[in-house]
Amino acid sequence: MNEALRLAGRDLRGGIGGLGLLLLCLAIAVAGIAAVISLSAAIGSSIADNGRSLLGGDLMLSVAQREATSAEKAAIERLGRSSRTVSLRAMVVGPGERTVLAELTGVDAAWPLAGKVDLAPGGTRPIGAEVALGTELAERLGVGRGDMVRIGSGAFRVGAIIRKIPSTSGFALAPPAVVDGAGLAATRLVQPGSLTTTSYRILMVPTVDPRAAGKAFQRRFANGGWRASDRGDAAGGSRRFADRVGQMLLLIALSALAIGGLGISSAAAAFAESRRPVIAILKLLGARRRTVAAMLSIEVAAIALIAIGIGLSIGAAAPALVADVAAGFLPLAPDRSVQPLALAEAGLFGLLVTIAASWGPVARSVEERPAQVLRGDVANGSEQSRRLIVPLLATFAAVALAIALILK
Repeated sequence: MNEALRLAGRDLRGGIGGLGLLLLCLAIAVAGIAAVISLSAAIGSSIADNGRSLLGGDLMLSVAQREATSAEKAAIERLGRSSRTVSLRAMVVGPGERTVLAELTGVDAAWPLAGKVDLAPGGTRPIGAEVALGTELAERLGVGRGDMVRIGSGAFRVGAIIRKIPSTSGFALAPPAVVDGAGLAATRLVQPGSLTTTSYRILMVPTVDPRAAGKAFQRRFANGGWRASDRGDAAGGSRRFADRVGQMLLLIALSALAIGGLGISSAAAAFAESRRPVIAILKLLGARRRTVAAMLSIEVAAIALIAIGIGLSIGAAAPALVADVAAGFLPLAPDRSVQPLALAEAGLFGLLVTIAASWGPVARSVEERPAQVLRGDVANGSEQSRRLIVPLLATFAAVALAIALILK
């Protein structure tokens, strides 16, 4: 091995030949995959770290068009400290009879149990005949703090503009409008048959698993129509969007890597072709096939590791870059920290593709006898069949890893 390292170092000092194309193709392909996987992992990490604040608790139990029964309320209270909200779609009427659909939520005094309500400067929590409107809703209505709007049968003064709040109903089709219990009653929109969602958010002790507790509650009240969401399900829409976009981008990156594999194969073939005279001379001087194979493998591996390192460095910076560029467009900024597992997966992709694309040309050049090089002969079919085993295994491993990432 020491002899192979020494020969590889001397050979590389004479130029990298076709390995320059290998470095370029592999660095670009690995950078694309590392960026996509890292960004997806960063979004998932951010949601996991902020799940309680996004949901407004550890567990949310929701039921449609009714309140919890006394038995259900008792079971909820035993799970931990809770907060109750009632949500429904309602039309908010502003000046000039301008009307906009909103997600109207009546909250109790304990809401939110976790997270915080981010109001524009000067805003206060709505009490009685006051309402807090989402920024988009206020802009579409053309109102500001202190203006009057009408919701159902009630007239409300805009007491605050909401910049950010925890989830109110788990899934919102419209911008938020928040009132207290008295304000919701003043609208007279909650009537028998109204499409309402009553949600109970619960703060639980750290030793209790919210997902297991939610499933146990659903099993106990199987006929109640309850839906359970834990802090891991917070920002479900954002997570699903990120997953779909991530899968699409991953497919594009994998396609680019496959195309890059052709470039890597061509680069490896050009490199092996340029080294044929060197290999012939070394063999004539007594070098063993194993030594020559190790020399060429070390050269290809050295360039591949440099390319993978460049690609991973670019991919590692992707979450922070996206957080800076798209901070105003994302409901939750990606985790800026490096995602080691994602980078390891991208690096493994690069390594497998390099093996699959470069093994054949390198192995063929090693197997050639000096006389074959002089006559321009090629290796026979049985040797070529043996050379296909390792590339095929690397290809299958890369495909299996790609499928696992897509289905994850």
